[in-house]
Amino acid sequence: MAAAALATIMSAPGQTAAIAVFTEPLLADLEISRNALSTSYMIATLLGTCAMPLIGRALDRYGVGPVMIVVGFFFGGVLMLLSLVTSL
Repeated sequence: MAAAALATIMSAPGQTAAIAVFTEPLLADLEISRNALSTSYMIATLLGTCAMPLIGRALDRYGVGPVMIVVGFFFGGVLMLLSLVTSL
């Protein structure tokens, strides 16, 4: 249960409820409209779903543990790269 709770907490940056907290700062820092932010979030969500079949196959082949480690590594890397974003 602890591992599941940790995985849920670690996925917060990819969840709408957690992103909503940063809406106003994102709009101000990136100098974009609310519509542009919503559209970019929608596109990112749709692109993210493209990885789901690959991750599902990897889960079947390698198991949850190794796949969670790899996904966590890449997710963390993407979040670090996002800290460098200055425009849409």
